[in-house]
Amino acid sequence: EIIEAIDRWKILVGAEAAVQSVGVRAYMRLSGAVFVAVLGEDADADCLQENWTVDSKGKPALDATDFFEAIFELADIWCEGVLAAEYVEFLNRALWDTYQILSQLAPMPDEEDTAKDSTTPDGHLAEHLAKVSRQVAKEMANLGLGGKEGAVDKAEVDHELTDSNASAEEAAAVKKFMGK
Repeated sequence: EIIEAIDRWKILVGAEAAVQSVGVRAYMRLSGAVFVAVLGEDADADCLQENWTVDSKGKPALDATDFFEAIFELADIWCEGVLAAEYVEFLNRALWDTYQILSQLAPMPDEEDTAKDSTTPDGHLAEHLAKVSRQVAKEMANLGLGGKEGAVDKAEVDHELTDSNASAEEAAAVKKFMGK
């Protein structure tokens, strides 16, 4: 159950089948959105940099194992107990809230720009990380989602799907994405 819940997070970094690698910008956007979704506060550039340093283990990108460990650690930190059901519930709720935040951002840079993010020249990595983390923190702050109103309630989404003109297929896709 936990593995499936973590696998659903791959969609947030643009990977439908398997995460090959997650570069700096994609990671920081995801991390910034998680910060807003889970804490209800704007992302902090220093915190984004620190998270990247820990999760990337000094590599230019997170591989599938690093990504899995980062998402598992998120649940491990925020869940009071150790029951699989609690982890799955938290991961699904945080995934949905994070998705809602990311969906309000401008599209990710094209693949060429993303590749540049992961392969900065030696000696410039610290500057690059600082620049990207500031950009992402600013993006998150510009959404104005910091505070308790930042997270989206699943019941609210169900109500919106029912009241909207969403087709049954669209509503089913959203519910599947949410793990319902």
